[in-house]
Amino acid sequence: MTEELEWKTRRERINKRLVALNPKWTIIKYKETLDASTLDRHAVEEYPTAI
Repeated sequence: MTEELEWKTRRERINKRLVALNPKWTIIKYKETLDASTLDRHAVEEYPTAI
């Protein structure tokens, strides 16, 4: 079985499902000044984590 890259899985599978929801989610890029507590139905790409 061919291993799929994480970013490709996200872009081609997960993001498509999020924007197909009703109400749909918005995919946004992470930026240093982002206040995640103000977001509702948003998916943040490349959100930094401890690992």
